Amino acid sequence: MKRESLPYNGRRYLVDENPLSQTIHDLKHEKHSCNIHKVINPYIKMMDNLAQINRFVLLNEGFNFCKCCMPDKHELYTKQV
Repeated sequence: MKRESLPYNGRRYLVDENPLSQTIHDLKHEKHSCNIHKVINPYIKMMDNLAQINRFVLLNEGFNFCKCCMPDKHELYTKQV
């Protein structure tokens, strides 16, 4: 579900920059098991589209796609690594 409040601002993709998780979520397909409510504000980076996410992943090592809300990307990415 898209969230309109801060820090989400109605954007679709959430990057959890916490060094312990480093996970990318799609809020349009968010599941309860994504635990978005546990991501703390300083580690939240929001993006609007998949092109921004792809660029971010290319420039930043160690990030994974959430297996709950982005299963296709998660499966594709983990097979390539």
